[in-house]
Amino acid sequence: MLSKKWTLIFHIFRITVYVFVILCIAFYAFLLYATSSITVNRENFLKGKNYSKETLLLFSDIAFPDDKIRKWNEDIKVEIANEDRKVKIPYADLRNKGSISGVDSIINILSPLIYPVKIYRVPQNGNLIVHLNVDSVPIPTKNAQGFCYIPPLIKTFSWNIKYAEVYNIWYSPVIFHEILHAIGLQHPSKEYPFYMAIDDEYTFGSLEEEEKFHTPLYLSEEEKTIIKMLYSPYIKSGLSKKEFLKQMKLQDNDK
Repeated sequence: MLSKKWTLIFHIFRITVYVFVILCIAFYAFLLYATSSITVNRENFLKGKNYSKETLLLFSDIAFPDDKIRKWNEDIKVEIANEDRKVKIPYADLRNKGSISGVDSIINILSPLIYPVKIYRVPQNGNLIVHLNVDSVPIPTKNAQGFCYIPPLIKTFSWNIKYAEVYNIWYSPVIFHEILHAIGLQHPSKEYPFYMAIDDEYTFGSLEEEEKFHTPLYLSEEEKTIIKMLYSPYIKSGLSKKEFLKQMKLQDNDK
């Protein structure tokens, strides 16, 4: 038998847990209600642009993870977690230095595309943590070459991305792919007739084509356009895919 003291403590703890769960559910319901009113001004979004129907549909396909817009609304501070790591593998240190230069190049490529959000590298206290050339990624998948992690609580309670971590396995050129996930893109639902770094399904027509496009730092013009659209001031975090298609006068079955 529990003493009255411990029984009281147990009941207080149970009530506290119940209240916490109820508050979380209520807060999440409020977020869903708040985001349900988010829309996009079609005239302002398309003003001065020449987006084709195909481009708008591509945007709706890869820029709405969980059918909502997720994007950064604050500076992206890139921290390379293992920059100073020394490993006893031939040429590993040289590869690490090359990968660090690659991350800096990715930052330079993305910088004008996600403006006015700024992206830059910091030595510590970053909010986009890059784990280069690791032995494994923190998911139970043997064939994974990279991984993007956004904390579940952030994904549950906010459509703004505030923190992310990306990983790539040794000798795998997927770091750009994972960083694209970290800024708000998802895998496409189908294969497109052009190469995209965010797409795992593209089939190259020749070895020459693969050498031309399949590089760690190649970003197609289609993807550059989509990223600019995602970080347009008229596209808000929490905007639903359904609402976007409605305002653009498109439907899912137009694909």
